[in-house]
Amino acid sequence: MRKFIFCLTILIPLLGVSQEAVSLLSISPELTKHSNSIVLEEFIEVDATDIRKMNISTKRVVAVLNKMGIQDPRTFEFYNENLKIRKIEAQVYDVMGNRKKRFKKRDFQDISRSGGSMYLDSRMVYLDYTPTFYPYIMVFESEVQTGDSGLLSDQWFLKGYAESLLKSEMRIRFNPQNKIRYKPKNLEGYDIRISETPDELILTAKNIPALKFEEYAPSKAEIFPHVLLAFKTFQLKNVVATVDDWESFGAWMNETLLGDINKVSPKTIETINRLIENEKTNEAKARKIYQYVQDKVRYVSIQIGIGGWKPMPALEVDELSYGDCKALTNYTKVLLDAAGIPSYYTIVYGNESRQDMDEDFASIQGNHVILGIPDGEEITWLECTRQDLPFGYIGSFTDDRNVVALTPEGGKLIRTKTYSSLENLQKTTAKVKLFLNGRLEAAFKSISQGLQYEDKYFLTGWKESEIDHFYKNRWNYINGFLIENYSFENNRDEISFTEHLNLVTQNYLSSVGRDFLLTPNIFNQLNYIPPNIKDRKQNLKINRGFLDEDTIEYTIPSGLKIETLPESIQIENKFGLYEINFKKLSDREFEFSRKFHLKKGEFPPEDYETYREFLKTISRLDRTKILLSRK
Repeated sequence: MRKFIFCLTILIPLLGVSQEAVSLLSISPELTKHSNSIVLEEFIEVDATDIRKMNISTKRVVAVLNKMGIQDPRTFEFYNENLKIRKIEAQVYDVMGNRKKRFKKRDFQDISRSGGSMYLDSRMVYLDYTPTFYPYIMVFESEVQTGDSGLLSDQWFLKGYAESLLKSEMRIRFNPQNKIRYKPKNLEGYDIRISETPDELILTAKNIPALKFEEYAPSKAEIFPHVLLAFKTFQLKNVVATVDDWESFGAWMNETLLGDINKVSPKTIETINRLIENEKTNEAKARKIYQYVQDKVRYVSIQIGIGGWKPMPALEVDELSYGDCKALTNYTKVLLDAAGIPSYYTIVYGNESRQDMDEDFASIQGNHVILGIPDGEEITWLECTRQDLPFGYIGSFTDDRNVVALTPEGGKLIRTKTYSSLENLQKTTAKVKLFLNGRLEAAFKSISQGLQYEDKYFLTGWKESEIDHFYKNRWNYINGFLIENYSFENNRDEISFTEHLNLVTQNYLSSVGRDFLLTPNIFNQLNYIPPNIKDRKQNLKINRGFLDEDTIEYTIPSGLKIETLPESIQIENKFGLYEINFKKLSDREFEFSRKFHLKKGEFPPEDYETYREFLKTISRLDRTKILLSRK
């Protein structure tokens, strides 16, 4: 990052934010280290004394140090029929305190909140500003009013990586009869204070250095300082709710959001009954119904209803044959109900970083919905937005995390399916023939299960050119190979995907005089090594493990001989197991085998370099070579 020397004072009174002066020269080096921007001052005032009319005022002064921080001022607001923007403006200053630009509401762009939504009742007003110099100061002010007090945002003192904070204050006024609930998260070691009076909560923070992104770090929710916020009684699109815990939250959702949208036509009920009439078990019936939904509907993004939380009625999904995650999940649930099969509409954070719903702070959380079918202590999870996923498979988007299931008794915290490292299996076998001109011919077969299934199952729907590109990216260390033919087997019942390929490459063997060098690990070389991180701060977190097993039989041409096979090697440590083995089968045949078992786990920061060395060793051993000599 470029280094800037600040030799001036920014007069904050000029910017209308406070009565103090801030010199960038006086800012601690800790705040500029790893920073693309610095929040010089932030003031957020929330008046929620009337939950039907919550007012939020925001003033934020951000020093943008380089082009990587251009998005950090966050000069935007959302609005809808229940969320009104009363004021929005921005000003740009240079570091001498000279105002260079001033933007009123009319200068902001007005767009749909999400271009991918088919129906959306929320829009966004944002400032499209392209700076002509760095560093610069952005002053942003807004005032909004909303009737959706249930959507009060949590306070994140750091909004992202490479952003530091000099000073922040948030004040929330409330009715003493409806005290705000809050839960601090990851505040240890920071100058963050929480104080409260009978009718106000005050959150202040000072001198918070930027967090540097580190490979294999825990999720932001696990390391960023923030405070969860929610009212016990709140309003959402003119619907009032009182929530003490997840049980009462689930009861409110069942009654208010799902209670009046659970009907489909008698004709559809009759179709479902005919569909499952010969099935004896709930699982068999549920499989038929899930397939029926996959064949009938398609996913579209729809963000309307109570704050985007109420699904469109099942009857409309039945008629229109589309819906979003909420609508399709509810529709599937309604059809299962008609067949006498209980299921749980379930709220989840959908992302690959495995974010949990907070176990003891009930509030409007999550961004996705899935369905759970209970069978005693076991639950089968269904992803209802995908037409190609097998029954009972959710994958890395919603695996292994706390979710809130809406049971008949109310909300219940449950953990979704955890795929063990041994379940995440890729088992490869191949027969390879070598020729004196360096040519290689291979018959390849690979079976993928668990979370490795989701890496390949989609290939069945791809064009030949797309498949060719996929494999050339996967094996980018093999020069000029050609896939002569391929076929796939997608076993949705066993959740197993099998690849069959025949490929050739003309110059796989490397010449060494009259002899050749062969790298026997042709199909599974580890290429990526995480970067060196000096003075690492965060734990090393391996979210998911896996098991790769490779066995390749080689036949060499009659004009060559194997001088010596390498020794077998095994490495085992806290991160997993790696081993390679070489076995002579005959004068012209040998077998290469490889096993890599990576374990899921969380480790202290000092283990990161040991983990890197483990991967570097694997990468080096994956390129082990064998000398083939001419007879």
